Amino acid sequence: MVQLGSVNSRLKVRTIVQNVTVIVLLKLTDTLMSPYFTCPCTNLRSLLVCLYFTGPSLAFTALTISLSKRGVFEALGCGGCCKGGAGYGRSCTSPALCSLWRKSIVSLYPAMCWVTILFIDGKYYACLHLGTCSNITAGDMKSPEGIKLQVESQILGFGLVVLVSILSLCFYLYECLCSSPEDRSKMQSTVKQNLHPESEVEVNKLINIKLTASYTYLSLGMFFDRDDVALPSFSRYFLERSVKEREQAESLLGYQNMRGGQILLQTIAKPSREDWRGGLDALNFSLQYQKSLNQSLVDVHRTANTHGDPHLCDFLEQNFLSDSHDAIKQLGDYVGSLTRLTSSSTHGNMGEYLFDKHTL
Repeated sequence: MVQLGSVNSRLKVRTIVQNVTVIVLLKLTDTLMSPYFTCPCTNLRSLLVCLYFTGPSLAFTALTISLSKRGVFEALGCGGCCKGGAGYGRSCTSPALCSLWRKSIVSLYPAMCWVTILFIDGKYYACLHLGTCSNITAGDMKSPEGIKLQVESQILGFGLVVLVSILSLCFYLYECLCSSPEDRSKMQSTVKQNLHPESEVEVNKLINIKLTASYTYLSLGMFFDRDDVALPSFSRYFLERSVKEREQAESLLGYQNMRGGQILLQTIAKPSREDWRGGLDALNFSLQYQKSLNQSLVDVHRTANTHGDPHLCDFLEQNFLSDSHDAIKQLGDYVGSLTRLTSSSTHGNMGEYLFDKHTL
């Protein structure tokens, strides 16, 4: 794969060559056309000359900056497909389409800018409507109709400049979909082998999920440690789960480095809930939450298996899936026991206290 630095260098060189070519062609065209007519708006001559340069340069610069300053733009969006986004590193479904897209942009971009310049100039658009250039005089170009046509042409030209700039941004956004983490990384790992980009992305997502889980269980543990709740065994259980989830996240971070993947830490979301009706409510939530965590593990395992990565599959089975199912079974048992205790007329409101004292 082509390194990003090399791509940026080529883009900069290509942009300079294109700008110089446009300037030369404009001057040559102006010289060839001057015997037939001159610009009727002499006061705006300097402005038009500036537009010769700024018109295409604006479009070229939009593309160049977008690709050379990826770090800035990646932080702002890119449809969630770049750094920090949930879909970062997603492979393009059709590599052939990506190749066609890039080739069409390279081929059509200079032509689009050249047409834009002709519209901004205005004389050539008016010439096509008034007659052949050999029959057009300076007086014709200064006529109300000639001036009107030139103004229309300039408006179209400015519209095309905006359109070309938008297309440049679209090109950058689409490149995010067509690029894998290797395309965006300035340094390539020497140990990376058989780690598919999609698996790499899924591991990064799982790291974030595990850190979020640790944060959630920490919140639960602190809730039951409050003086107005005072269920120490509940607090200890959830704090232990918090530590376990954080350790698993650290294990995944180490694994990503060991396989030569690129670690991309993301924002950790706050817990969806911060208050609970009691121990049974918290355990029911934890049971469903643990099932969602297990499903995330299964999804990563399925991705690794699809791309023929037995090492990642084995790593997940040995270090995560067994613990996840054990936690689900344990939470299910706790929910069943506490439900019977709290619904018993014998224990009543003491059921939660007794469960905390003797079961957890």
